[in-house]
Amino acid sequence: MSKLRVGLIGFGSWVRKAYLPALQYDGRAVITAVTAATEKTRQLAGEILGNNVAAFDSYEDLLSHGDFDAVMIAVPDSVHQAVLTAALQREVAIFYEPPISHIRGQIPVMINRLLTSSQVTYAHLELCFHPGIEHAVNLIKSDTIGLLHNVAITLHADWGHSRDSDLCLMNRMSCWYVDVLNRIIGSIPKRVLVLDGYGCSGRMQNISTGIYDYNGIWGIFRANVSSLEGV
Repeated sequence: MSKLRVGLIGFGSWVRKAYLPALQYDGRAVITAVTAATEKTRQLAGEILGNNVAAFDSYEDLLSHGDFDAVMIAVPDSVHQAVLTAALQREVAIFYEPPISHIRGQIPVMINRLLTSSQVTYAHLELCFHPGIEHAVNLIKSDTIGLLHNVAITLHADWGHSRDSDLCLMNRMSCWYVDVLNRIIGSIPKRVLVLDGYGCSGRMQNISTGIYDYNGIWGIFRANVSSLEGV
């Protein structure tokens, strides 16, 4: 069986530390195109991927002229919506990073575009595949833990808030962690309460808490992105 041809939109540290090792480990795909914003990064891509991989200086050129079956997107939040929209128009399989827009009012628009798209799309929500989460799910299913009353996840990171963001901290981070709560509890929340804290210019906070009602089981996600502890 021929390998899946993949185009990489973005070649930052996350692509190099996460995407490339995952593709290499899986072994069923070959990278045929890459886009990077600077000449230095394009040279680095050539050194790592080889000179046979087509290098583009913009995602528009890659989507217009690249030869691939699927794209993997890892770009700054501010261009997530533009790149994802362009990839949807190309009608190739897409692996993308949340959030799907950095503008609150555009998130429902993008959700509708994804739901009505004809191609395969997949959000990079890797945390639910962690072996520890799988073990917790199995313990719950086997009644080893007992009846669930609440499940809490706490994030400590030193990333800091985005001062000019239109999204609050829960908008920005909860997609990954609520996905984990959904997996552990085996359901989706019916009600959501967001407690914002340490507000600053824009909407992004340093600290926030989301409380999710799973029909009587409480899911709690606490985030602190200005922690001295780091990740």
